Amino acid sequence: MAEDVMLQEAIDAISRGQRQRARDLFTRLLRADQANPTYWLWMSSVVDTPKERRYCLQNVLRLEPGNRSARRGLVLMGALSPPEDLRPVPPVHRKWSVIENEFANTTNFRLILSNVNRRTWGFLGAGIVLISLLFLGIFGTRSRAGALAVKLTITPRPRTPRPTATLLPTNTPWSKTATPTFTGPTPLWMLLEATYTPTPLYIETPHPISEAFRAGIRAFHSGDLSSMLQFMQQAAEVEPDAPDTHYYIGEAYRLIGELDKALEAYEMAIQINPNFAPAFLGRARVHLVQDPDAIVEEDLTKAITDDPGLADAYLERAAYLLRHGDPQAAMQDLDSLAELLPESPMLYLYRAQAYLDLGQTESALESAQQAHDLDQTLLPAYLTLAEAYIQLGDANKGIDLLDTFVLYEKQDPVAWSLLGEAFFEQGKFEKALEALDRAIELDEDSLEAYLNRGSVYLAQDEGQLAVNDFFEARRLQPDSFQASFGMGRALWMAGRINDAVRQFKSSEDLASTDEQLAQVYYWRAKIFEDVGNYLGAAGDWQALLELPAGSAPEKWTIEVENKLLALTPSPTPTATGTATPTPTSTNTSTPTPDWRALPTEPYPHPVRTRRH
Repeated sequence: MAEDVMLQEAIDAISRGQRQRARDLFTRLLRADQANPTYWLWMSSVVDTPKERRYCLQNVLRLEPGNRSARRGLVLMGALSPPEDLRPVPPVHRKWSVIENEFANTTNFRLILSNVNRRTWGFLGAGIVLISLLFLGIFGTRSRAGALAVKLTITPRPRTPRPTATLLPTNTPWSKTATPTFTGPTPLWMLLEATYTPTPLYIETPHPISEAFRAGIRAFHSGDLSSMLQFMQQAAEVEPDAPDTHYYIGEAYRLIGELDKALEAYEMAIQINPNFAPAFLGRARVHLVQDPDAIVEEDLTKAITDDPGLADAYLERAAYLLRHGDPQAAMQDLDSLAELLPESPMLYLYRAQAYLDLGQTESALESAQQAHDLDQTLLPAYLTLAEAYIQLGDANKGIDLLDTFVLYEKQDPVAWSLLGEAFFEQGKFEKALEALDRAIELDEDSLEAYLNRGSVYLAQDEGQLAVNDFFEARRLQPDSFQASFGMGRALWMAGRINDAVRQFKSSEDLASTDEQLAQVYYWRAKIFEDVGNYLGAAGDWQALLELPAGSAPEKWTIEVENKLLALTPSPTPTATGTATPTPTSTNTSTPTPDWRALPTEPYPHPVRTRRH
């Protein structure tokens, strides 16, 4: 249809930064069909003023009341209140005395608040934050370390061979809201530093005499961290023994990047109350920012023990366990989190990453899709969803998702490595090399990028270039089977036969599955055939056939059986009636071996026991 073509042209114009052309196209589309919520949603990303943007989003909700993206946008603009069940529940306070605002001279702070509608202040604060973020995002100068946005750091998963395990937690029921599927840059909300994921504030004690505390909470909601910090410091002067006040001082410092001061505030909260759970969580988060390899499990466990209802502690510990290669333990934390925040997109994102680590790719795909459906602005979900699709053999979908991801996260080496892998699966070697070169440029210690680029070079018969990459991969992870096995194939391609045979022996020692052993036996036999060592080849063929069924591709098994039959001597009658063994005839694809040409000391029979 003509409308579909025009819609795609408009989306492409957005991705190229041609906002005026995109706006013209969406205007024409809306003239033809004003009842299409998809057109209104995309139009919201190219209009010039907040008033126009609000009008577009309100039309989306009028036409499609359940549209999450439009509702989220209006909430961020202050034009719509968040759902009741997602709003933070404020603490119940008795009447308190007023603290004079040092910035208003003799003006009474309480009097000001009494004369201004609180909802107006909320809209104004949210509007200022949104307009600032949109301005920065649209003109390409958005700071990745903006102090006004609460950032959620996604812990990258370890890029190591994933163990085989069976773990099937009960998935939390979920419902899918019909929203448009974006094939280009997601309109508006991808430009924000953080998505709207309301988390109830942690309140430990009432503050009956401190107006500053409540003012600090309001500043937190509006994203004004500087004012939050000032108000909480005032509250701490009035109530120095309130641990939650010091905790919020720590949160303000953490979110604006002053980590040492944040630690001091958390320590003060813990000193006042050694069982104040969120202070331990905050301290763990700061240590992880200072050193991603920091050991913080004790603090995270303490936070959960002191308050089993602290959802963020489960989420942080699950991320920590995933980073340290324990997806099964992470699953247990995620199951607990599901009871507290069943609709959290981060719950499903981390589940997907755990499933990938456990080798349960289809379950990973399902969970990643749920995370994506719950929050289409959650960029890490694009990355995890793409990895699941690529592992399941759907490189096209993986590339589509990665194209969106790298449009906004151009400096992520994992994404570029995955993109290279997907192009390799499609046979687009030049594009694969471009992506993998980019990944290695961003991270010289990217194991998977070297492994993937080495595989591309093997496919292009570039033996020595492949040797170089697998050498780097083996340097990064000496016990990697993939690095060792790839090195063996690369050495053979480069004509270094003896080195290749020795490398395959090392690969055999590193193999942890029957499938890996089958690869070693098959390709080492190829080398022995190449140099005329048919006895060595026969040993590997026989070893491959003795592996459990399904360890090797069926075509390998058939090929090996035929070659073993070709090497089996058959008795031939002689004049005296005795039988003399002679080799059986073979087809033209397998040369008849000359038994007299075999070396007297063939390569030793491969070891068939598996390493565990």
